[in-house]
Amino acid sequence: MKQKSYMTIDGQFGSTGKGLLNGYLANLYNPDTVVVNFGPNAGHTVEFNGNRVVTCQLPTASVFPSVEKVMIGPGSIIDIDKLKDEICDYQQFLLGKQILIHPNACIVKAFHKKKERNLVDCISSTCKGTGAAQADKIMRDGGAIMGPIEERLSDHLDFKDPQIRIASHTEWLQLIYEAHTLQIESAQGFELSVDGPFYPYCTSRPINTWQVMSDCGLPYGMRPEIYVTMRTYPIRVGHSYNAAGKKVGDSGPVYPDQKEISFADLGVEIERTTVTQKIRRIFTWSWLNFERMMILLNPDHMFLNFVNYLEPDPQFGVGFTGGMVKDIEERYLEICRKWNRPWNSQFVKFIGTGPDIADVKQRPYTTRIGSEVDG
Repeated sequence: MKQKSYMTIDGQFGSTGKGLLNGYLANLYNPDTVVVNFGPNAGHTVEFNGNRVVTCQLPTASVFPSVEKVMIGPGSIIDIDKLKDEICDYQQFLLGKQILIHPNACIVKAFHKKKERNLVDCISSTCKGTGAAQADKIMRDGGAIMGPIEERLSDHLDFKDPQIRIASHTEWLQLIYEAHTLQIESAQGFELSVDGPFYPYCTSRPINTWQVMSDCGLPYGMRPEIYVTMRTYPIRVGHSYNAAGKKVGDSGPVYPDQKEISFADLGVEIERTTVTQKIRRIFTWSWLNFERMMILLNPDHMFLNFVNYLEPDPQFGVGFTGGMVKDIEERYLEICRKWNRPWNSQFVKFIGTGPDIADVKQRPYTTRIGSEVDG
């Protein structure tokens, strides 16, 4: 395939800044097509040119001018009201773009959300109906996917509008092959995979590069460039509490080489989750997570975010940031050699110092690991 394609994927427990990197890459590479596997249980945020965009259903890149086709893949889970709200909220950015929905994308209904409410009392679920809707799809309930009930969506989305429509299976692949530059955006964090070591404190589907490809309806022969997003201090969603302040839902453990700390320990403001507004839990870095991520995701480059939590003015080659980048790249090289994999001399390619795409810094050309030169 004579095209440029690249994927962003979260290497930790979510909230690493995929939305920020997606916006930065869309501004850098000018993709004409973007495809996602999103669901209503995870939010993606980016700031640019004085705008703040938060989406759960639409890809971040959809609001950037180069994008012509916005593709919502077969593994997506769609809350129709939420999708409609996002299209209305960001209509100014979507003018002239086509929004195409795969016929096997999954629909969340009110009873799916109700079904998940009891999960708050055990695993701190977001209760957005994502897992319940997917379960109905797996049980082959035709009402759970887009195609068979297209006629029943007229009250929510106007499918007569050429801007928004369901694509056929054949058209989907044709549009993917015709894309000149394809941006692939994935949802949630690698360590939240239903097949990972933190089950059942996880999301309702597998999270890895090949699953994202399948969820987006992409061919096996495509090998996109993989950008993994990680943060200096990983987070997990907060526990669930009742009205009396008693903890009723646990959001789950982390790796044994991690320690739970507080935002006050870092001297920064508390963070809240995009979807549920719970206060996040924050932890120290894990090399166990890093090695497992490297083995299973096999990324080409890393976006290291929240380096402003290390020091006020982060830079690649100096200070705490420079030291962490060096440690990451040394461990990266060890893992590549251990598993007999090729490596590049510039694994940590971007750092994030704030919420705006202007806060993303791209690393200068690197001649060897840990050494930068201009060029």
